[in-house]
Amino acid sequence: MDPAVSVIVPAHRVTAYIAATLDSVLAQTRPDFEIVVVNDGCPDTAGLERVLESYRDRIVYRRQAAGGPSAARNAGIATARGAYLAFLDGDDLWEPTFLDVMLAHLEADPTVVMAFADSQPFGAGTQAGSLFAQVPPHGPCDLAGILVGRHVVVTSTTVARRQAVVDAGGFDPALRHCEDYDLWLRLAARGAVVCERRVLGRRRLHPTSQSSSPETMLRAQIAVRRRFVAAAALPSDVVAAAAAMDRRCEAEIALAEARRALLAGDVGAARAALSAAARARPSVKLTAILRLLALSPSAAVAIHRWRHRSPA
Repeated sequence: MDPAVSVIVPAHRVTAYIAATLDSVLAQTRPDFEIVVVNDGCPDTAGLERVLESYRDRIVYRRQAAGGPSAARNAGIATARGAYLAFLDGDDLWEPTFLDVMLAHLEADPTVVMAFADSQPFGAGTQAGSLFAQVPPHGPCDLAGILVGRHVVVTSTTVARRQAVVDAGGFDPALRHCEDYDLWLRLAARGAVVCERRVLGRRRLHPTSQSSSPETMLRAQIAVRRRFVAAAALPSDVVAAAAAMDRRCEAEIALAEARRALLAGDVGAARAALSAAARARPSVKLTAILRLLALSPSAAVAIHRWRHRSPA
């Protein structure tokens, strides 16, 4: 019999973590799943395959040249036999009831195309709160909610109908960042979405994580959102909300650039970046900082360096 769900696990630079990831799948209280591991050009293939050796009778293993996360997940989708697809990065973990809870949402309502749950970041330097504690979901969980960031979806705690993913075209291999956000938008345009507010996964953060480069992710998010809005027939209020979200992201990017410039003592670059942030998202605080830069650049630089000084 075909499994109910296929668990897609891309493997690239995860040799040290993938055993714990697979163990968290094998500990699921719902047992009707298959695990598809896709070696996406892992530079330590020999080490990865040594780790996987003891799991080979419980996984489907594919090996391919490095193509990025979209290509790896698409290869797993092409192999999958389950009616549902669960996406799990090779260094993340699930709680034992993850599949039980998520499949219940999908099986209860045929109009639901995807469901996602809260996750707990872990690793050196991470905050204590879960994702939803840091970015609380609010408003309807629908296409508009995902588009404008009222609901943030994490790949490793998402389950979707396989046919819906195939019909939507899968992950876009041209995207190296926010490829998951791009697919969630296309899926949400096809049916209902469920937000499960329980913490059912653990998301590993480390210096090599894509999420450790927020400006890169913000720029990719803007590009994906604008492409989707340009192609979709959306109500004017949703289009306006998406444009407002773009401005927020642009302001965050400009503020990050301003912080770096102030730390470097580059007043001209800091003033230009802060002006861009103020245009994107005007605020009293930004106006005050720009005024201080105009009146006393050295004081502005000194205050910023003091606030961001490294601990002794």
